[in-house]
Amino acid sequence: MKPMDIIPAVLEGVAAAATAGAEFLDYTNSVAIAEVDDWNDGVKDFSIALRLGKTREIKKDERIPKSATIIYTGKDLAWSDAPETIPEENTVRFRNESAYRIVEYIFKFKNIKEGTLDAKLINGKPWIEFEADEDIGITVKFRQQRNTNGVERYYFQGFDWYRKKTGDMFLYYGDCYFDRPATEYNPQLMTLAMNLELAACIEEEDPTKRSNSIQKLLWNLGFSDIYVNDVYTSLPTMESTDVAVALKKINGCNLIFLVLSGAHYSVEFASNLMIGRSGDHTGFAQVGEEGLRVLRKFIQDRGITGRTKILVAGYSRTAAGGNLLARNISDSIADGTVKEFIGDIELAQDDFYGLFFETPLCGYYNENEGYHHPEDPRYNSIWYTTNPDDPVTYIPTATYGFVRYGHRIILNPDHDPELNRAMLANIKAYVAKTAENFYDMSRFKGYGGFKYMEEINVGFEQKFFDTLGSREFYYDEVQEDIVKMVYVGYCNSKVLMDIVRQTGGIVKSLIALNNYKDDYNEFVANIRPNVEASTQRYGYEEYTDNIVNALYQITCLIDRYSNGNIIAFVKDSYFRSMLRNPGKVVKAHYPAMTLSYLMLEDEYYVKPYVEEDEEEEEEEPEESLDDDDDLF
Repeated sequence: MKPMDIIPAVLEGVAAAATAGAEFLDYTNSVAIAEVDDWNDGVKDFSIALRLGKTREIKKDERIPKSATIIYTGKDLAWSDAPETIPEENTVRFRNESAYRIVEYIFKFKNIKEGTLDAKLINGKPWIEFEADEDIGITVKFRQQRNTNGVERYYFQGFDWYRKKTGDMFLYYGDCYFDRPATEYNPQLMTLAMNLELAACIEEEDPTKRSNSIQKLLWNLGFSDIYVNDVYTSLPTMESTDVAVALKKINGCNLIFLVLSGAHYSVEFASNLMIGRSGDHTGFAQVGEEGLRVLRKFIQDRGITGRTKILVAGYSRTAAGGNLLARNISDSIADGTVKEFIGDIELAQDDFYGLFFETPLCGYYNENEGYHHPEDPRYNSIWYTTNPDDPVTYIPTATYGFVRYGHRIILNPDHDPELNRAMLANIKAYVAKTAENFYDMSRFKGYGGFKYMEEINVGFEQKFFDTLGSREFYYDEVQEDIVKMVYVGYCNSKVLMDIVRQTGGIVKSLIALNNYKDDYNEFVANIRPNVEASTQRYGYEEYTDNIVNALYQITCLIDRYSNGNIIAFVKDSYFRSMLRNPGKVVKAHYPAMTLSYLMLEDEYYVKPYVEEDEEEEEEEPEESLDDDDDLF
């Protein structure tokens, strides 16, 4: 049968296709579909064409001919746009646009024979041909959008800190968000960027697929060119940063989203402790440098030129790194060096949107060394949030000269109970009915007259860093060892717990460490055997000395903090307040709280949204400080 005859036969359902028991596939000359990644349920609109008008479903483990044909069997659309075939990427794109909507499918194949991929329209219907000698994989991206500049609701998968798992979420978006200049505060863009962070940080059974949600969300928002850096599709490292970047056209202008994943991560936590001996925070600067590298490469590889709008989003660790990147991009705009710094694009201050959330101190500023003030007008397109009850936003410390750049948005700066109740209403509506108490910081119970977590943050931060000493001391004596100990703890928390068990528990461990603090050699002789036993047991022996040295510095720090009196340390008002509120200590840093405050200013979230078929109430999680609670 000729190709021109197959589609009518398939679509009209010829009698031959209904022949009972007929088999139209030679299994000795076939391959299997080993993997199907179907974005937005688009694969159902296509089928594998066999002989005599018969078709097969495109699904995992389905057998298909080695010389295969995929045909469109979906709704009878008037396809007019010729397909785009990208042979070097084994990719085919079908796109159809009318005055009312845009329909787009992208097929990407694995393991097909080079040079065999072909796509066309036959009788106005999409048609794909290829050959394969081994089992293949198929990824299908499907998108259907109304052709409008209005605001729409989009669903996505994001990490839910309340339930400690990935769940269904949604956001509002419209290209019209970018009609306003970046130098004006835009609540809609803030909630959008915060949701991008949630989509960037899902938890997958296969961690190498953790970029799936942000890629799918960007695709649904209309970005056809999407790229994630290599580490995003592999295992993270101590210093890595997951970065997603995407491009679309709006009103003849390039729109680029650069999303730095920071709301849920793992071993990268160790780099938060790399503050460096001078200048910007080293670990956070690495985040910004990776974001810049990906942005430059994306612009160069795609040959992007002309007027461009860029949105950079980051949360916590990546909010700090993104804040530094935004500072540097803003400097290039102000100094007229965009082309040298980023790429061959036109970028104005009004078109650069730097949006960051729960941002730690990150950049170094000294007014006597020729730096631009962090609130200089050149940084007017940078916006970042801080929650006064969030300990992360107070560190490392302003005493070392650390700052943030741009406009600061303080969430509930005066602990207004009405504002807190409004935020909790959003928590109840958008997160879960049972999450209200979980996030209610007014339930904080301080010790020694403290009423708010903010008081603990301010007082403890000052006392801690005064006790720790200079930045140079930290870098020279502490940084390397504490970074590697934390890295081991995030790789496998059992290692550090096992060290405590080896010593007889937390109390005995503190006493044992304190007993040997005055003699480093004696400390090592008594502590190292237990540490080595644990690191050997779990395969981290190379970090034994780092852990021993870190424990020694922590012991000395506690001794200085308590003026040599371990009992005074236990009775310290800051620590006792934190012990009384273990769950509340880090709740103000959770993304849902930040988003729920931001929603209060976004007109699309004015009325709390509650699904009609909402699940039954769940039991509220216990107030505890879990091992995996991120502090950055």
